[in-house]
Amino acid sequence: MGVFRLAGALLALLALAQETLPSFELRREGRAITVQQTASDAEGGVFASRTGCRAPGMVLTTVYAPAPRRVETTVNEIVIRSSIVLREQPAGDQERAVLEHFGGTLVFNPETFCPEAITPSNLPEVTISQGRTTLEGTLFRYYNATGLGVMEGPVSLTRVAQGDSPALTASAERLEFNVDTDTTLLSGNIQVESEDRVSEAETLTLDEEAGIAILRGNPARSRRGDDTVEGGVIVYYLNTNDVVVREGARATFRLDRE
Repeated sequence: MGVFRLAGALLALLALAQETLPSFELRREGRAITVQQTASDAEGGVFASRTGCRAPGMVLTTVYAPAPRRVETTVNEIVIRSSIVLREQPAGDQERAVLEHFGGTLVFNPETFCPEAITPSNLPEVTISQGRTTLEGTLFRYYNATGLGVMEGPVSLTRVAQGDSPALTASAERLEFNVDTDTTLLSGNIQVESEDRVSEAETLTLDEEAGIAILRGNPARSRRGDDTVEGGVIVYYLNTNDVVVREGARATFRLDRE
């Protein structure tokens, strides 16, 4: 019995240690953006804030979780994971805070409480996850003044299969996430592939919760085998792999003849 009690106490202490890892929060229009450290000091984790690391009057918060850990930033149902998160803002002015998420390594000076050296990996090690969808890129920058987060490309998207709903992949040059509206916009040379369907567009607006993507282009196109549909706006039903043209519809079909 004593062994079981000791094991239970150790598990409780481990859980408590995990719960007490530091975090910080940004507020915007009643919404919270939470940045959570997942690596302890013993694992090489860094969590510190200091004024003047980069510029006078500017507060720099450094959060670093070396592999295999990653810092987790949550916005509603979305989770952003990266090795490094930097928050820079004027002292006492959270509204003008900027968050940078990227992969890489960091050398921290415990005397100045500032990073001595930051080496970005320049690899697609930033992931943004919502439901079945994960987006990857090298750098995600969030501006609390506007509520917009931007990831420069290349950006890749993966939506895993579930039941009869097929897997889907997509690529783009840029991603923009709006905290106020919970919308994700991909832009630039959009290409979407799912089973035998290939779609192309200039922009893609993703609604993961509804399982819908809105493709826009001049025109946007979707091909399935020898059949092609085109239009200014195409609604893509991700769960069924079907599309509906809303504006400027045009279609080409192959008719088999005996």
